[in-house]
Amino acid sequence: ADAKPVYIVLPEILQHLIERDEIIVLGKTMYGLRSSPKQWNLEFTRALVGEFGLHQLPNQPCVYVDRIESPTLVLLLHVDDCLITGEEAKVESVTSFMRTKWKITESQGDKQEFLGMNYRTDDLSA
Repeated sequence: ADAKPVYIVLPEILQHLIERDEIIVLGKTMYGLRSSPKQWNLEFTRALVGEFGLHQLPNQPCVYVDRIESPTLVLLLHVDDCLITGEEAKVESVTSFMRTKWKITESQGDKQEFLGMNYRTDDLSA
């Protein structure tokens, strides 16, 4: 399910880099293209499911879990925002894996907000 080729016209300032009859094809999806979100989701899924071993929920394709029955790690993905919850060691493991693949920015401090929704965490082990 690779993306269809995207042909571009170089800006005038770069026209000297190509021959008059050459066609430029993008080699990689760029932010802002209509196909970019789908291509990003495919890349993310290939990495997290294919390489790391998570499972994508069949009816919620933006939810990934470590196991279908009684998951101990849940990852929610919305475009390029991600919320991970679960056992601390598993959260750190998936976060470390993601760092090897992409540049990620983690929330700092006590900010507990995802997609405009505030949330709180409770320690259920007490």
